[in-house]
Amino acid sequence: VDRGQRNSDSLAEDTANTTYRCCVCSGMDRQTVPICSQTVSPIDFHVFICHIPALKAVVLMAGRGSRMAKDIAGPKQLMHVGGKPIIEHTLDNLPEVVDELVFVVGGPHEDAIRKHFSYGEYDGRPITFVSQESPQGTAHAYWTAQPHVSGRFLGLLADDILGADSLKKLAESEEMAVLARRVPNPETFGVLVIDED
Repeated sequence: VDRGQRNSDSLAEDTANTTYRCCVCSGMDRQTVPICSQTVSPIDFHVFICHIPALKAVVLMAGRGSRMAKDIAGPKQLMHVGGKPIIEHTLDNLPEVVDELVFVVGGPHEDAIRKHFSYGEYDGRPITFVSQESPQGTAHAYWTAQPHVSGRFLGLLADDILGADSLKKLAESEEMAVLARRVPNPETFGVLVIDED
């Protein structure tokens, strides 16, 4: 879009509350910024903008928490760490491009999770609950959410605590991506196996 050729009001109307990746040919760094009426006034150089579609975050919350059951009561996702439930640490760190939440629930703690999020939204993001009728693994849990997701989405496990920078990088990836970390004792954890592709 050549901002010098468009009326600023019409561009603001087209792009209100939408996140764009802006590449300014005058040499400024690429960055992700919200476009609003204060940033679209006519200027004397061209700005090329590429729409970053909003993402839904699909959060798997149907786990039984059987390994922690002897130490805590209730869902592990709601166990307090640092003054708030585990899941809320990650929800608070979601990038702005995430505009909706899909919670895959099920198992013995489904009612407790639904009650905790009974307002139907978190930090202004609406929540859709999807029931996984029987535990059939991580892939099946994501498949359960399929009717509520179109295109790219951010997949999360509710008992992980992820930082804002990591989530932002994941959301901005133009291809499929996964967060992983090298550790000295991988045999203690699930191991991510990759190949040249």
